[in-house]
Amino acid sequence: MTLRLKRGIVAAVLAVASFGITLPATAAEAVSVRLKWVAQAQFAGIYVAKAKGFYEEAGLDATINPGGPNINVETLVASGADTFGIASGTEGVLYAREKGLPLICIGMSQQMTPFAYVAYDGSGINSVKDFKGRTVAT
Repeated sequence: MTLRLKRGIVAAVLAVASFGITLPATAAEAVSVRLKWVAQAQFAGIYVAKAKGFYEEAGLDATINPGGPNINVETLVASGADTFGIASGTEGVLYAREKGLPLICIGMSQQMTPFAYVAYDGSGINSVKDFKGRTVAT
């Protein structure tokens, strides 16, 4: 949109507002949210917000798309197939950025990672640095 067109729209809105004429409501912006897994309790807030109309109040026509084992949220958002994504943690976003995906992280759903590493008492692992050279599963 050119600067001239933007100025014209602003002028028209101000003119209409000064005469007390109401304009029809603008259509909600269509957006999609891709989940990292199928619908389950961890995404309750997303579904409750839709059911309570919070997205609509914000001017968004939100579609919630489920994820799954063969769905890469970061790739779908980066390609424009989805607007937003509930993806993996910080490590997933950093890895996607390392691969050149143009992603922006706008928030984290957890303040602390839910992952924990457990080791047997006799393993010799007493701190994170003790994992070096070991096989680890998450």
